[in-house]
Amino acid sequence: MEIRELVNYFKRVEGMAKTGLTFAENPYDLERYEELKSSTHSLLSKFTNLKSMDLTTHFEKLDPYPTPKTDVRGLVIKDKKVLLI
Repeated sequence: MEIRELVNYFKRVEGMAKTGLTFAENPYDLERYEELKSSTHSLLSKFTNLKSMDLTTHFEKLDPYPTPKTDVRGLVIKDKKVLLI
């Protein structure tokens, strides 16, 4: 496995951890996702020769949860029905 593939894998796992941290409600799950995120940064630092703290700083700048951005630019109300545009 090439280093680029490993980095992409670690990015995906880190993204899953962030998603878990966003939606988890109980303390056990929050702790588990935080540990997953930390472990991912630690492993990634071993493969890239970057400090774990630098990786944490880098990942924190990224979107916490990748979702499509939506907005409403118009509203039509007709016959008690609503259409958002």
